[in-house]
Amino acid sequence: MLELYQTYHPMVTERKIKTFKKMWEKITIELQAKGYGVDIDQVQNRFKTLKRNYVDTNNHNKQTGNDRKICPYEEYV
Repeated sequence: MLELYQTYHPMVTERKIKTFKKMWEKITIELQAKGYGVDIDQVQNRFKTLKRNYVDTNNHNKQTGNDRKICPYEEYV
């Protein structure tokens, strides 16, 4: 999913895809073609969760005295 997001997100910023909803629809269609049983809401919510975890990890690392956390999908978000 993250690779597909990296593919389609620049298209939204360049206006080749009009809205983020259309982008999520395209990603959902490709995931379904690969055999994943997901719908558009599940894909959107999963990305929101990944992004929230990334932000939480960054905030955790900014605080002094905390141990370092690593976000495994940092390069994708």
